[in-house]
Order: sequence, then structure tokens, then C-alpha cells
Amino acid sequence: LRTIPGIGPIVSMCILTEVCDVKRFHNENMTINDISTMIGMTYDGTNKRLHRAEQSLFKIISEVDYVKQ
Repeated sequence: LRTIPGIGPIVSMCILTEVCDVKRFHNENMTINDISTMIGMTYDGTNKRLHRAEQSLFKIISEVDYVKQ
């Protein structure tokens, strides 16, 4: 996870807590796609209703995306 730009040790641990086993993904794009599905994000950038755990992950991923830009 830390090879993805914008993701450091703390964000990695938060993602691992939600995802559990990242070995099931073949590459980082699959990881990001699955995480965006978990947090209720659609491809056009709009959000669906999020559960409490998903909200925290959504905030983290939003910050990572902001840092990447």
C-alpha cells in the first residue's frame, strides 16, 4: 500500500483495518476500485449513503486523493 502515492504508514494501517487482506488484489488499481466500492463512491464522484466505518475510510481516501493531486 505504501507504494501508492499519498499513502503513508498511518493511512496504510487504516486501510488494512477495513480491507483485511490486500493480497487478494492483483494490483493497486484493483485495490483502489474495491475501496471506492466499499466506501460507496460511484465512478462519477458522487457518494451514496455511507455507514459509520465507511465514512472514516472515505475521509482518509479523500485526503489521499487530495495529496496525490
